[in-house]
Amino acid sequence: MKTSTSGMYPENFIRFLGTSGARFCTMHQIRSSGGIFFRYAGFTGVIDPGPGCLHHMCRAVPELDPTELDGVLITHRHLDHCGDANAVVEAMVGGGYSCRGSLFLPSDALGDEPVIFRYLMKKVRQKILLEDLSDYPLGESATLRAFKLKHHGVMTFGFLLRGSGLPSVGVVSDTAMLPVVYQVAEASQVLIINVTLERRRPNLEHLSLEDVEELLRASNVPLVLVTHMGRGIIKRGPHLVEEYFKDRFPHSRVVCADDGMVVDLAIRRVTMLDELSPREGSHSMNHLKEDLMGSPLVDGFEGHKNRP
Repeated sequence: MKTSTSGMYPENFIRFLGTSGARFCTMHQIRSSGGIFFRYAGFTGVIDPGPGCLHHMCRAVPELDPTELDGVLITHRHLDHCGDANAVVEAMVGGGYSCRGSLFLPSDALGDEPVIFRYLMKKVRQKILLEDLSDYPLGESATLRAFKLKHHGVMTFGFLLRGSGLPSVGVVSDTAMLPVVYQVAEASQVLIINVTLERRRPNLEHLSLEDVEELLRASNVPLVLVTHMGRGIIKRGPHLVEEYFKDRFPHSRVVCADDGMVVDLAIRRVTMLDELSPREGSHSMNHLKEDLMGSPLVDGFEGHKNRP
């Protein structure tokens, strides 16, 4: 019997598949890359499926099932944010056997050098090209607002998720500091923010810990989840970063995300990977068990007719 993601996690949650920031942490895998898995108001999605995203989903315990995805959200076309996008989209569309799911991405991600293969685009039911300050349905009972960011010459967006009876969740991707970041922080009860640098560097359009400090002085967001951390922050020690902010900003809880960390959005509870209770195996192991118990294997020659 197929095990569903839905019975193994909180009703509304995020799981950090990877927390590695920018090219050097990604290329050396100092931390895992792979983005964020989430379920919000019944919508299951992945934000920024960087290298290793599908692997981390399939090997996660408790199970995360990539074939249950309703959507893939890409903030910008850089490799560390979409390197595994094709593999994840193919899982979402059942290897090409289904036409389903939604893909949210900037228009330049489908330009001369598209980040999604054309044969896969034909299998995605809904393609949404993001526009600044536009709202999009996220399933049947939530909305996603896109807001434009500024990052090294590529179209880059952040998101604000809102659902009835649910905390608002802001997602700030790679960017220079902009007024909209403050606005999103004010509107968020949970803020996920990519912070790559310890200190500002004028030539780099990435946020720093100094930017987070200014943001906390200006807003009262209850929970701030720092991810996409660069080498300097990781060498310094994320726990020391948390202590620094705890002493200075008691109104906000700042957590440096770790690979595999789960957050229950409804109660803003953070669970680290070693605290998770594995009620079942990973998706890979459960899928293998199904095949061994007699489920037909479909990955034969017929499965390749949908590919170029």
